[in-house]
Amino acid sequence: MKVKDNYRNETDFSSTFNFTTEEVNNPPTMEAINEAQGQYYNAAPSFSNFGFDDDVALDDGWYQIDSFTGAWAALFTDVAGTPWDDDGWTIPGFDVLAEGSHTIYFKASDDTGSVEGESGEWSWQFYKDTTSPTVGGTILLVDKLELVTPWIIAAALMVVAAIWLGIWNRRRRIGSPSGR
Repeated sequence: MKVKDNYRNETDFSSTFNFTTEEVNNPPTMEAINEAQGQYYNAAPSFSNFGFDDDVALDDGWYQIDSFTGAWAALFTDVAGTPWDDDGWTIPGFDVLAEGSHTIYFKASDDTGSVEGESGEWSWQFYKDTTSPTVGGTILLVDKLELVTPWIIAAALMVVAAIWLGIWNRRRRIGSPSGR
């Protein structure tokens, strides 16, 4: 065997070389969810970007609501290839969730057995709020600059003054000699 470098130097080798290769297996990854966490929803949230990837071969994926321990629900199984995408995926079971804060957890595995997400590192938090606001109660006017309040008081005083002036004029007429 001959080896030539960039300077055109050549060397003859008659030896045998053994090479060992090692395959690097990175665990699956989850694509970023575009929707902001911590928002309020009155219908099931839907993700505009939702997917998982692996550099070898993606296998299975799961989700769980409000816990990452215990039984997981299947999201996908036996994927052929390295990506799985379901843009537009809607959180299942929204109707049976109680009002308030919820977190959905995800995990995925590849064909080599690597699992990622099982410790809660892939999650998305939201609030379920399907109760309409109530109408009623007391409405308090707040005049932080105190510009309206003096005008309201002045108008009220003018109304009171006009009433008393009317009463005074009526009494004066009744007591006058002409009776008018």
